[in-house]
Amino acid sequence: RGIQDRSATEYAAKAIGGRSMNIYDRIRYIISHQKITSEQLATLTGISYSRWTTVRRSKGRARAEEVEAICNLFPKYQMWIATGSTDTTQTTPAETRH
Repeated sequence: RGIQDRSATEYAAKAIGGRSMNIYDRIRYIISHQKITSEQLATLTGISYSRWTTVRRSKGRARAEEVEAICNLFPKYQMWIATGSTDTTQTTPAETRH
């Protein structure tokens, strides 16, 4: 269950009325799509229930801590959450040689 890789952008665009999504929109989208509650997020991440409730609201912005937590909970979607892209050619700085 989850976002199909080939159509993540399509689903996401429909979720917010066709406009371009930013990282905060993508985080709210993944939380909604995965049907995970603020209580579950608090238990799984150690970040407070009230903070997750704020993030879930359209005006609540995720901090780096919440972005990292969501990416760790949903590693399959890390690139999409962070960039909006489903490109799988990512690497780490340590793996890049100059």
